[in-house]
Amino acid sequence: MARWDGDPDAVVNFSLFPKANKVKIFGVYKGNQPDRTAGQMIADSVKKEGMPQPSMIEITEIQNDRTIQELASGVHPSASLLGRTIANAAQEFGGHVNIEDWDYDSATFSWIRAKVTYP
Repeated sequence: MARWDGDPDAVVNFSLFPKANKVKIFGVYKGNQPDRTAGQMIADSVKKEGMPQPSMIEITEIQNDRTIQELASGVHPSASLLGRTIANAAQEFGGHVNIEDWDYDSATFSWIRAKVTYP
């Protein structure tokens, strides 16, 4: 878990899996941070913990109603709210996610993940 400097309510809750070069996000609480900063918060927090370029980013235990509704209605994971958060985090790490590199739990919509590619 990492707290965002200057905002005690801004927190990224995550675990690193170094052998798999994977980060699993359990929650991003932006506090008073502006919209569209969750990806940056993820990247900054994970980099501080020593993983500069993860090859997989997963958001799990999804409780975001908008993302659940988007996935349930057939929206591609990359176009969902939390999918865009993952894509933004990948960009902050210096990478990108190809359209074919997405996966999600199509039964319960409880997780979404993407493989990150770097130049």
